[in-house]
Amino acid sequence: MNRLFNPLFYLVLVLFFSIGLFAQTVDLTAIDQAIEKTRTDWQIPGIAVAIVKDGKLIHAKGYGTRTIGKDEPVDENTLF
Repeated sequence: MNRLFNPLFYLVLVLFFSIGLFAQTVDLTAIDQAIEKTRTDWQIPGIAVAIVKDGKLIHAKGYGTRTIGKDEPVDENTLF
């Protein structure tokens, strides 16, 4: 698949620049809301996100479900 049209590529790009803008303080609630809105807008069943700053994990969370139509939630340890 052409990576320029891959919605996941855009999500990662948006998150990368968003975190750069808030390098001093990170509002995890705002990040959660942005990821969840983007996930539902692009109809992505699930995604796992990790944010690392200065070599330290500051946020790791799963959003959505592992499989469409099932209630198995994604968490920070889900493998795709």
